[in-house]
Amino acid sequence: IFKAAGLSNQISTCRTDIGNACADFSSDKRRIVFVDESWLEEESKGEYWIKVGILAHEIGHHVNFHDLTNDGLDPTKRELQADKFIGSVVRTMGGSLTEALMGVSSQPEFGDSSHPDRVYRETAVKQGYGASKPTGKVSASFDPKEIWADGENYCENLVSILEAPASSIRYVRNSMDLD
Repeated sequence: IFKAAGLSNQISTCRTDIGNACADFSSDKRRIVFVDESWLEEESKGEYWIKVGILAHEIGHHVNFHDLTNDGLDPTKRELQADKFIGSVVRTMGGSLTEALMGVSSQPEFGDSSHPDRVYRETAVKQGYGASKPTGKVSASFDPKEIWADGENYCENLVSILEAPASSIRYVRNSMDLD
């Protein structure tokens, strides 16, 4: 995902046990995507492109410069921008539109105050997919080591950087409330 989006060390990935995936910032303003590997495996049912979609969505918040609390955007607009990034990344990685749509397939049919209805999310994925060009095929296997490669050392020390790791997570996918 990072290679497809042209990102290098701009966003760190950290393992967590929050039962979800989320985008956030550390106290030193570093962009982080927290991922619970067990939750990711269960949520995706082992499907490679669902995993890509979930992770791309969270990375999409950072790529779109979402402050996640004070950026002035309507929360549903933030979600749609992150969903559009799913389509773009999947196509760039060589995936099909059907595979891109898998990234939002587990979302509720009807949204809430922070998340739009699934049909709008699917439209955003299609827009991102249509605006991108494929650059190559990727394997249909998922190696969790790939997502931890650049952030591992940073994240080992993250607990000392964050004052309260769970409460520092302001945005969580699927509106999970940690406070």
